[in-house]
Amino acid sequence: MNAITPKARPPKDINVSITLRTCRNSGPFLSQRRSRESGENTADSSLPYRTRNSRHRIPGPTVDRNAEPDRNRSRLPPSRCCPTPTYVGAAPTPDGGAAACVRTYPCDSFMSDMRHSGLSHISTLPTVGGVSAAANKKLIEDIFEQMSQGDTRAMREAMADDFRWTFPGNWSWSGTWEPKSVVLNELLRPLMTQFTEYRSAADFVIAEDDRVVAQVRAHARTTRGEPYEQTYCFIFRIADGRLTEVIEHCDTALVERVLQRVGG
Repeated sequence: MNAITPKARPPKDINVSITLRTCRNSGPFLSQRRSRESGENTADSSLPYRTRNSRHRIPGPTVDRNAEPDRNRSRLPPSRCCPTPTYVGAAPTPDGGAAACVRTYPCDSFMSDMRHSGLSHISTLPTVGGVSAAANKKLIEDIFEQMSQGDTRAMREAMADDFRWTFPGNWSWSGTWEPKSVVLNELLRPLMTQFTEYRSAADFVIAEDDRVVAQVRAHARTTRGEPYEQTYCFIFRIADGRLTEVIEHCDTALVERVLQRVGG
C-alpha cells in the first residue's frame, strides 16, 4: 500500500490576522494578511483597498464594530452587477490550503462611487462652438416650418457668408456653389424663377454634433404648369447658429426632366 503523505502545514513563524476593513461605498469586507513575527504591522488602516482587475485605489478606513450600520447607504445588489465576486490574495490555512482574503464586487463599488460623487445623469448632449445639437436641430426645423408656408427667405437668412451648396455625384447638376453670394445669385434665384409656387416641409430631422440631416418633401409647380413633387435629403453643417454647408441629395431624374440647369 502507498504511504499517505500528511498535508503540509504553514511555517510556525507565520501568523494570520483578520482585519475588518471597509470600501467607501460598498460596505465592510474581511481581509486576511500574513505577517512574520518580525513585527510588521498588518492592521494598518492606511493601506488602500484594491481589486484584482482595477487600477483604482480607494482608501478604506477601519470600521468601528460598535457603530450602528448606515442603513441609508445606497448600493446596488451584487447580483445585479457582478454575480461572481472577486477574490484578491490568499493566506495559508491549517490544512495546507489557502483562504481568500478579500471578497468584493468591484463594479458595485464603482457604481456607488458614481452615485455618491454626483456623476450619474450627466448630460451627454454634444456641443460644437457653444451650440448644442438640439439647437442646431431646432434651427433646421424652424427653417422648414417657414418654407412649408411658402417663405423661402428662412434658408437665405440662416446662411453664413462662407456658405456653400453641393450636389454630389456624376450628373448634369453636380458641383459646388460658394460662397453665399454665388449660391444666391447663380443657383437659388435662377432656380426659383422656374416655379410659380414652391413649398417644402421636413418629414424628420436628425442632429449629431454640427451635422443635421433632414428628409424634406417639396410640393411645387413650374412655370410650364408641370408638377414638381421632389424628395430631398439635406445634410447641413452648422457653426455658431449659422449654416455653413449643405449637401443635397434628390431625385436627379426629375430635376433633369422638369428643370433647366442653372449656373452655366
